Amino acid sequence: MAYSVKGWPNPVRSLRRVPLDDVNVTAAEMTHQDGTVTTVLVSYGNAPWKALGWSSDARVLCLRRQGSDLKVLLTGGTFAEGPDGALRRATPGNYAAERRSSGGSGGKQLQIVSEWIPSPPSK
Repeated sequence: MAYSVKGWPNPVRSLRRVPLDDVNVTAAEMTHQDGTVTTVLVSYGNAPWKALGWSSDARVLCLRRQGSDLKVLLTGGTFAEGPDGALRRATPGNYAAERRSSGGSGGKQLQIVSEWIPSPPSK
């Protein structure tokens, strides 16, 4: 049974937990009504991790695939690299990036579309 709010145009059709070997990382995969697949990886460790073909130092990594388009949300880290693309920044923060199948360089480099870097604590 799928639940949706009328304001959400693309409800989730299915949700499954993805088994991983690394006990410090948890993954879930959502398939939306239109076939878009969103994978969410959550790290409970402090070191860079590897799961589902991706490596990252992010606390949370969200991957949304619709056809050959890819959107990535990296939170609390500096990099994510996998078979679908790569993203590297110098400062830990939150980054939204995408790669579209139409136009662009056609490579694996993801284009940053939004970023938020926390300010250092005031003294």
